[in-house]
Amino acid sequence: MPEAYQKRLSELFREIEVDIGATNLSLLVLESFADAVRGLKGQNHHGFYEALIGLTEFIKNTEPKFAIIIDSFYEILKLAHDEEMHHLNEDFPLKKKKFLKRLKDLIKAERAEEKALVKHALEIDVEGKEILIHDNSRTIHRVLNALKRAGKHFRVIVAEQDPDKTGPIIEALHKKRIPFRVVPAYMITHVNEHIDMVFLSGLTLKSTMNFVMDPGTNGLVSQFHLMKKPVYLFMVTSKFSMWKAKKKIGVYSHVHRRRHHCKPIDFERIKFSHDRVSAKLMKKIVTEQGVFTPKQIETIFNKKLQKRLKLDKKFHQDLKR
Repeated sequence: MPEAYQKRLSELFREIEVDIGATNLSLLVLESFADAVRGLKGQNHHGFYEALIGLTEFIKNTEPKFAIIIDSFYEILKLAHDEEMHHLNEDFPLKKKKFLKRLKDLIKAERAEEKALVKHALEIDVEGKEILIHDNSRTIHRVLNALKRAGKHFRVIVAEQDPDKTGPIIEALHKKRIPFRVVPAYMITHVNEHIDMVFLSGLTLKSTMNFVMDPGTNGLVSQFHLMKKPVYLFMVTSKFSMWKAKKKIGVYSHVHRRRHHCKPIDFERIKFSHDRVSAKLMKKIVTEQGVFTPKQIETIFNKKLQKRLKLDKKFHQDLKR
């Protein structure tokens, strides 16, 4: 596809993800794909399969890459392969009804992932504890809401950042009547003794075993790790980046020229999109599969990566036949 289309898709994904989060973006893409399949007419199995592989390659190259969407399309490719769509018989028509039924089941399974994660989160002992949160994560909100519904008694400390980030967190906690207080992120050291644990989410886990997270997270996590206070990371495994990554890829800098507000001083200001945080700094990582140590999550990641590499090989062999 033309580079302009690739750029526009990247922009569209970024804009939507900011509003509704990566999980809901992935579900929206899957629903849109299902609508597109319903509108197809006269397609044969193999032609559809070739187009699906091309679309998956297109989605794999957005900037940034959205691991959860890529994961979804690999599941669709596996579905298509199971339905023998990779064979070269061009006279075999696409059975849309059967394919759409299986696609609907796939979407249902993705919706169930975060529910399973929340269920495992209930294993964490929060009774009478104060929990620090930093990012406006829908996953963290769902976990806290579930703990509240389960009758657990706890309080939240919000590490205050700019109003655009902290405001929605305050609104969500207030709506669910979860007791909280707010402390500027750079003043968290003054309330260290009150904090019992830290709850965080992130964008993805890279093959370098670094989580890509909100700016400022690395300092907080390092601080509480040194104090031996548990840090819990919540993430579904479909958000893991199933490709070999370099340590500095995935974090973008924005450079601006600024002037001092009252002095004739011009300077360069650099702002970064994300932090990279080592998985080793986490006490436990909570996923839809269960609650794991950093070592266990590395094993899960590597097994999943090997399966992905085998699928890549299989799909490319299909195209060469």
